[in-house]
Amino acid sequence: MQQLIKIMVSITLTTHEKKKLQVLYPTTWDEITLGQFVMLEGKKLDALERFSIMTGVDIEIFDNSRKKDLEDLVYSATYFLTNPPDWKNLSVPDKIVVKGKVIKVPTDLGQETVGQSIMFKQVAVESEVLIDLIPKFLAIYLQPLIFGGKFDRTKLEETEELLNEQPALSMYAIANFFLIKPKLLRSIGQFAPHLLTTNLKKDMPNLQESKDLSHSETLQ
Repeated sequence: MQQLIKIMVSITLTTHEKKKLQVLYPTTWDEITLGQFVMLEGKKLDALERFSIMTGVDIEIFDNSRKKDLEDLVYSATYFLTNPPDWKNLSVPDKIVVKGKVIKVPTDLGQETVGQSIMFKQVAVESEVLIDLIPKFLAIYLQPLIFGGKFDRTKLEETEELLNEQPALSMYAIANFFLIKPKLLRSIGQFAPHLLTTNLKKDMPNLQESKDLSHSETLQ
């Protein structure tokens, strides 16, 4: 079971309102959450915008900070993001912990419900890139495991919020494991073919290598 490695660094800033603010920021990809990953990847962001996402602190506070060495800190703190992990070879965790509950990661999606199938296709259509699809896809299929019982669409927003706090590497590995399955690829190819052609290699490299990606196959 993959755990979030806590080696965050703490700094103290004085805001433009003369208030002291303690800021924690990650130093490795292991500490980046799924929610942060979605906001960081595939976006044209400057170093301060990335640092704001990494810390959860409103960028206005950093924009107006007069801490003399903050600029150098921002560049050094965000540098590790330029050296991403090997996305194609991430280990899929056997278990994850959500709300203090140990969830066994399924090896297949089982018999999906009509609601899950339709909602997956809908979020695929609404997603601009594959990265945006990951938390919504995981919420749809993991919600019954997290809350127990049947599929409940009213709990999807809460489920997504919970999963966005999980380690990005684990969540990416789980999503990638399932999204390369022929059935889901056919759904994406039929209802959201733009996801298979927009920055595909960067978004989810394993999908590029799948035999099910040709439009002639997925649209049949």
